[in-house]
Amino acid sequence: MNFQDDIRVEHWKNEACPELLFSSTSYERFHFENHFHNYYTVIRIRQGINEGFTGKTGYRIGSGSILAINPAAIHAGHSFGQDRLFFESVLFDDLLLKEVTSLLEITTPGDLLFQHDPISDPILLELLDDLLRLSRIEHAGKSVFAAKLLFFERLISCYCLGPGQSKGARQRAYLKRARAYLTEHYKEPVTLGQLASHAGISPYHLSREFKRNFRQTPFEFLRNFRIEKSKEALVKEKLIIEIACELGFFDHSHFIKCFYRNSGTTPSAYKRLHPSARGPIV
Repeated sequence: MNFQDDIRVEHWKNEACPELLFSSTSYERFHFENHFHNYYTVIRIRQGINEGFTGKTGYRIGSGSILAINPAAIHAGHSFGQDRLFFESVLFDDLLLKEVTSLLEITTPGDLLFQHDPISDPILLELLDDLLRLSRIEHAGKSVFAAKLLFFERLISCYCLGPGQSKGARQRAYLKRARAYLTEHYKEPVTLGQLASHAGISPYHLSREFKRNFRQTPFEFLRNFRIEKSKEALVKEKLIIEIACELGFFDHSHFIKCFYRNSGTTPSAYKRLHPSARGPIV
């Protein structure tokens, strides 16, 4: 079986909550590479067992489990065992969280981050199922909006990390400098020597510590960041070949291959699926 034929991804939105993007994903043998996104993702397993990690937390979860993935959190997962893995997701950005906390008058400590550990909460699960079910009803209106508020109220109240609880809070200064350099110079060719010089550490130690802390090499991180930037460009109707050249990929085919391994879909399919309303997309 061709891996590209193995994975099935669907996206949809509901007009009552245009800031949310919903998706369903199923596959047997497809493996996402270690990657991150610039938005939040909440995953609800429907079938099979998902084995993977988020940040430094490994997991093996089945039907009934929820996983919250924060922006910039390195993660990956695959189907464990014989069953086809099937899960549904809700994708959103920090603007949605600010809107919800304002409406519900919830006070939070700065930027919101959720726990990496899988969540086993029957109440949250029921609220998420209601939201996912109503999201597929075209004119659900107030029911979808109410379901959104109920779900996010419990998610934020029960599973938000407090100040200093993020597992990346004690990240070493040279790693922060290296990541910042890569995100600022993502359109340029960057050598390991340049990066190490800017970070103030030897190339060998930078490469080793970067991989140990982020589960990506510096150049895997850079490629991942370029993919996230390419999504913004695709929404602006830029040509795929133009985006590939602008972001430093070897060629058009290299860009398509990297995009697919990161997102489970192609750049052209992404352009077709992307809705005009605000909201993130995988």
